[in-house]
Amino acid sequence: MARLKYYWFLLFLLFLFGLSYYTHEEDIDWRETYSPEDRIPYGTFLLFDQLPRLFPEDEITRNERPFSEWLGSEGVGKNLIIISNDIAFGEIDQELILEFAGRGNQVFIANESLTDKLLEDLNLTDKILFTWNHDTSTIFRLVNPAYRNEQVRFTNLQASGTLIPGDDFEGRILGISGRDSLVNFVQIPYHNGNIYLHLAPKVFANIHFLENPHYVARCLSYLPRQETIWDDYYKPYFRSEEKGAFQLIKKNQALNYAWTLLITGTILALFFFARRRQRAIPVLPQPENKTLEFIETIGDLYFQEGNHIDVAKKKIRYFYHNVQLLFLLHEHESDFWTKLQQKSGAKETTVHKLKEMIQAMDKFTQISPEFLGRLNTHLEDFYAQTGKYPYHE
Repeated sequence: MARLKYYWFLLFLLFLFGLSYYTHEEDIDWRETYSPEDRIPYGTFLLFDQLPRLFPEDEITRNERPFSEWLGSEGVGKNLIIISNDIAFGEIDQELILEFAGRGNQVFIANESLTDKLLEDLNLTDKILFTWNHDTSTIFRLVNPAYRNEQVRFTNLQASGTLIPGDDFEGRILGISGRDSLVNFVQIPYHNGNIYLHLAPKVFANIHFLENPHYVARCLSYLPRQETIWDDYYKPYFRSEEKGAFQLIKKNQALNYAWTLLITGTILALFFFARRRQRAIPVLPQPENKTLEFIETIGDLYFQEGNHIDVAKKKIRYFYHNVQLLFLLHEHESDFWTKLQQKSGAKETTVHKLKEMIQAMDKFTQISPEFLGRLNTHLEDFYAQTGKYPYHE
């Protein structure tokens, strides 16, 4: 019974777990991951999905390793796209980026803040802006003559910084934002390549890409059509937070089906195994009357032992017992045999011979089989003459 209660309790827990798993509504994830796998507001799934259209017939690869492991050995004629909101470039990483661009490659970096050393090498400084404008939307505009008259508005997005070119700045301004025309997009030639810096990575995220996809496409159109490397390593949540097991199961359709099948199978197994198992009732054969076999066995036992006097004494004791029950006479009464003959109706000669043999038994320590046979014959004659056979309780 205790085991049955355990099964039902476990079944109840599995039911609650499955109910919470399939009915739980996930809250919107507002993290700024900029991951091409995330369809959350600040993932870059939509942009990465459109890259083949921006760079048709060109190979698009993804990087998940630090620059120190591969960037120094890359060739020329390639684009490197880095989009994040807080890139932690080390000194070696910055040197490798500049060397990569100097060999004749294109580097596109969209980040809200850049390191001082990188800006210093490119003759730039940046300024963080703190705005308290009730209007949370921002106007972005590209200064290219072909797009000069076009401006786009991004809702729930404010310019957080601006780039300030130095006196020796040799690049060109590509885009501005806000009413004050703050510089937020520049191109800096570096030896044989170019570096593009954009201070509003949020415009490349899913939520704002849907607002103005043409603006994003035009920003990336400055990159030539050639092999493009999309960086996944320098992201705020890359390797810093592992995805939960259930989140991974939910996103993978095959795993989700397997998990559902596992839970369903476990519940069904517990349900059927928790049922009380009843043993089959065996069919018992009808009891046989083996009294004769028992008597034969006992008789054979006494016969093999040859203890005839013991058998005779038992038969005499059994005789006295039946007389007491049938005729209400006790063996120690006076004139026992006379009263027995009168009450039983047996022949006087039969009672007399029975009396002689029983009294003779007191003198013997052993008797012959013939003597035992005669005693048994006289007892049977007595019962036959009285018409009353031994009483069985």
